[in-house]
Amino acid sequence: MQENRADIIFHPIRIRVVQALFGERRLTAQQLVAILEGPSIATLYRHLNRMVQAGILAVVEERPIRGTFEKVYALAHDQAATFQEEEVRAIGREDRMRHFTTLVGALLNDYDRYLGHSEAAPGEDVGVILRQEALYVTEEEARRISMAFRETLAPYMQNPPESVRQRHLLTTILLPVVEPTE
Repeated sequence: MQENRADIIFHPIRIRVVQALFGERRLTAQQLVAILEGPSIATLYRHLNRMVQAGILAVVEERPIRGTFEKVYALAHDQAATFQEEEVRAIGREDRMRHFTTLVGALLNDYDRYLGHSEAAPGEDVGVILRQEALYVTEEEARRISMAFRETLAPYMQNPPESVRQRHLLTTILLPVVEPTE
C-alpha cells in the first residue's frame, strides 16, 4: 500500500520541517537541526530524503562545502503542504485523528518553545493570540469564510522576511461541533 501525502507530512519531525520551511524559506539540514532542537542529523536526512521523493520538498541549491555538497531545501511548491478536499475525504477516520494529534502536538511543542524563550513576565502579553468563537453557518458559508480568510491573508503571505518583521505561524481550525442529541 502506497503512503499518502498526509501520512508523509503528519509525522512529528516532518511536520516541523514543513513548518520551518513555510514562508518560502530555504534551509540546510544543519539549519533545520538547529531549529527543530531534537533529531540527529542522520535521522533528519532520512526524513528529508523521504519528503523529497514524495515531492513535498525540493533541493533548491547545492553548495560546495568541505569536499562535498550541502543541500538547501524548500517546499516543492506553494501547495506542497495543502490538501484538496478529495485527498482529505480519502483518509480514514483513525488516520485523520492521528494526523490531527500530530498537528496539535507540534503546536504544543511550538508554544512550549516560545514560552521557554519569551522574556515576558507571568501575566504579561506574551505575543500569542488565542481566540475561539462560536459561529452558526452552513457548509457553504464555512467555505466562504475559508476563502475570505485566505484572501485577507494573501497580501501578508507575500511579505518578504525583514528585520522589522517577526515570523509567525497561523493555524486555523474551523471545526463543526457535534452537539449531543437528547
